[in-house]
Amino acid sequence: MTFFDVKGRLSDGAQNLGWTFVRQSWRRCRDLAQALGWMIALLVCMHPVAGAAPLPPQHQVTSVNLEPHASLWVDDTGTLTIADVSSPDHANRFKQLQGPLSLGFTPSVVWVRIDLTSAESSQWMLEVGQPILEDVRLYHRSPQGDMQERHGTLSGLNPQRETDYRRPVFQVDLKAGVPEVFYLRLTSRTSMVTNLKLWSPMALFENSNLETFIWGLVFGSYVLVVFFYSAFWIWTREKIHLFYVLYVSTNLGAAFLTGRWNDMLGLQINTHIHTLALGIFVCFSLWIAPVFTAYYLGAHRIWPRTVRVFLRSCTTVSLLCIGLVLMGYYSQGVLAIQVTSIFVIFINIAVSGYLAYKGEKKGQLLLLAFSLFYIGVMWRYLRNIGLIEPSWWNESVYQVGAFMHMMVMSTGIFSSYNALRRKSEQERARADAQERQRERQYEFLGMVSHEVRTPLTVISASADNLMIDASLSVHAKNRASKIIRHTEKLQKLFDTYLNNERLLNGDSAIRMSDINLVALCEALVQDMKDAHGLDIQFSTPIEVSLRCDPDLLRVAISNLLENARKHVPVKSSIALALRRAENKVQIAVTDQGLGVDDRDMPYIFDAYYRGQGAYTSVGSGLGLHLVQFIAQQHHGRVHAQKLQPCGMEFVIEIPVQQPPQESAMTQSFSIT
Repeated sequence: MTFFDVKGRLSDGAQNLGWTFVRQSWRRCRDLAQALGWMIALLVCMHPVAGAAPLPPQHQVTSVNLEPHASLWVDDTGTLTIADVSSPDHANRFKQLQGPLSLGFTPSVVWVRIDLTSAESSQWMLEVGQPILEDVRLYHRSPQGDMQERHGTLSGLNPQRETDYRRPVFQVDLKAGVPEVFYLRLTSRTSMVTNLKLWSPMALFENSNLETFIWGLVFGSYVLVVFFYSAFWIWTREKIHLFYVLYVSTNLGAAFLTGRWNDMLGLQINTHIHTLALGIFVCFSLWIAPVFTAYYLGAHRIWPRTVRVFLRSCTTVSLLCIGLVLMGYYSQGVLAIQVTSIFVIFINIAVSGYLAYKGEKKGQLLLLAFSLFYIGVMWRYLRNIGLIEPSWWNESVYQVGAFMHMMVMSTGIFSSYNALRRKSEQERARADAQERQRERQYEFLGMVSHEVRTPLTVISASADNLMIDASLSVHAKNRASKIIRHTEKLQKLFDTYLNNERLLNGDSAIRMSDINLVALCEALVQDMKDAHGLDIQFSTPIEVSLRCDPDLLRVAISNLLENARKHVPVKSSIALALRRAENKVQIAVTDQGLGVDDRDMPYIFDAYYRGQGAYTSVGSGLGLHLVQFIAQQHHGRVHAQKLQPCGMEFVIEIPVQQPPQESAMTQSFSIT
């Protein structure tokens, strides 16, 4: 045997010895790990019982949170029965609750095992804190050894529940020193978020009375606001008040159903129907909240197209989610509403903040009020998806925020109405004062006209006599002729004032009739040509029949032509045109004058206002004001625009179809 053979055999033996040692070490580690695993499983199984302290006597505490006594098992298949769950073989499937039950939206069946031991024989009330869980059942082994099933909700085919209360409540009887095990079976399409608590019967009764009193005040305030603003809307017929009534009613309905307060009024509704109603209210809020916000801020007037698209999008999502809820997909529909609402909240805050930054008081008020509401909404959403544990505050923060924001908004809207009412009263008082001033002015003009008419008649007659005197020189006759012209001009000025005042005061009856507008305009053009020799171009591509007061319309068109005549250069033309625009007729008068100064444009239709270049011609300052008044009497309007490089265009717009006459007399029009 060579040296190399001996060396090889020694190497093989050492290698085999090493692998044997490794295998034995692995087996020992594996056995140790298995033993540790069984010990840990045994500890987990025993933990709910071993770790939970006995309940204190009721004279020391009135309520006990059950989380330290509870463990959880989520059945994703929904096929487990109480026999499966209560089997000792499955005891290790329960996991200790680390806080209130908070799973968010889940289709699974949730089993909660509650291990209780009391230091004294006592009666407790086990309360499940979430009122809108759809199916809550309690199982407990009877002295005969079978499992008793007790219902806490009006679900499925079960017409009865153990206690008629808005939350699931069960009576629990404990004997001193005897361990008891209870199993809760929970299923719901709503958010699986709740706390579990034991109450002494008297403490539960007192807590229920306190909650009922507080929420009674809240709901009473809601009802008062709805009633007040409903009457307010019927009185004012303003859309904003209708939208606010719908908005507050939606919040009221959602809060009322969320707390199942209908049960406290004796309105016992099956949980399935109750969940559908709650889902519809939640989905409807996505439509009414943006609509109310947009109309209150006036955003539909500032950004009409953008707001229209935004509101249509919210309406579409709201209707789709209502459809999902009605088809049984409650969690999907409500979750989509909540996600969409987050984006809507940010948009509303941005718009309100922008308007508040611009100094809009409504934006500032909405930013303050909705900040309180949105905090509650966001807090509630975080609770629904399980990021925030349930508590009294977390359960109530949404309703508290909604109530506070409703009170702030109601106060703000009412204050805004009072401000508008005071402004309206001031404007009415100012209009009354102006009306009295007009009446005195009208009486004064009538008196002056009467007193001046006789001397003017005498002067005019004397001048006429001088004109027929053959012995009068040509120079004297020229002076007499000047006296006659100015006398006639003064008389015409008085007549114009009085006729205009008579029209504006409503002393003339408005007589509607069907006329040929083309024929009326042709007659006016011919009269102006005969009187002043003007070059008036009249054009109309259509034959227009119009229902109007022909005398008033003749005055309006004549005033526009006369206004153009006074401000155009000699031998320049004036254009009169008829146009059809949708359901309106446009009467346009265009001239080639210097136009109106930009500083005068906002005031040219005001009574007695005369612009910078008007003092070179005779006038009363009522011509354009009268045109505006006549257009308004026909439910139309008049507007003016400067032309380039020179000239003005005045356009009267009158609807082809006139609404029924409200009165036989023209309405009085106040001068401002």
